[in-house]
Amino acid sequence: IPYPNAELDPDDTEELMNLIKSCADIMDYDSNDYDLDTLTRHVLYTRENFRLLTDLSPMYSKGGNINMCSTEFIDDVMYKAFRLKPERPPVNMLTHLGYCVNGNSYNYTGGYNVYFATDIKNIIRTVKGEDNSIFIVFSDTYTEGDKKPIFEYSTALAKRDSSGFYITQLHMGGSIEFPSDFKPVVPREKE
Repeated sequence: IPYPNAELDPDDTEELMNLIKSCADIMDYDSNDYDLDTLTRHVLYTRENFRLLTDLSPMYSKGGNINMCSTEFIDDVMYKAFRLKPERPPVNMLTHLGYCVNGNSYNYTGGYNVYFATDIKNIIRTVKGEDNSIFIVFSDTYTEGDKKPIFEYSTALAKRDSSGFYITQLHMGGSIEFPSDFKPVVPREKE
């Protein structure tokens, strides 16, 4: 990547690491092309990862085949991670969508059938975009079931507003390339 590293202070780096660690198990996200119901289910399934972004408790419980998680927690982490407000489908949508809101909790079914985990190692590169976004290349290991962990490089695109950083794109593993709508800041020639 023929661009200089974005200058980030230690607090910015820590905030970006916590954001990436929280979102890593979502695997793939693009704010220009996503399904809010699918994203909400993935956040519900990986709720424990998002404790890094909030002091709120997920207040998780399970009753039979129904999982329950605090609406306040999910609403907070969806905003902090993606600047999104999740839908609050009524109870009669549980079968159709796989989740609904009942009182003060998201009720949901399903989840992942195979154990997997992503361990974020380091932020390798950061490139500043013309719109003040930050393109991030980071290393991680991905473990699925009882298989040997796989070392990989992954990418994220983050933006910052008055509430801090949030993810606009996340791609775990695969090729390292700038998103099509990312314009890196070109360094000025020294006089």
